[in-house]
Amino acid sequence: MEGLLETPAGAGLRGLVATASGNPLYVAELLAALSREGAIRAADGVAEATGYIADADGGWVPKSLVEVILQRLDFLPRKARETLEIRHRTRR
Repeated sequence: MEGLLETPAGAGLRGLVATASGNPLYVAELLAALSREGAIRAADGVAEATGYIADADGGWVPKSLVEVILQRLDFLPRKARETLEIRHRTRR
């Protein structure tokens, strides 16, 4: 995780990453999503999730790898996202 952040992670951020259960793709996507949201701050040599992210009860925290990947695909045109969603539903 520190290799992706460039600084050691603080306790709150480590707690969020622990929800990945060791899945490296989830960790990378979770950190990328938090970074895109501007929800990671470095202070005193430690990277930490901002307050509203660290509060899992009221803050924004991706609950699954699917949510993280869907957020990453938000840049796609609507039709392309719909096609991917249809394909995802038919493969279950």
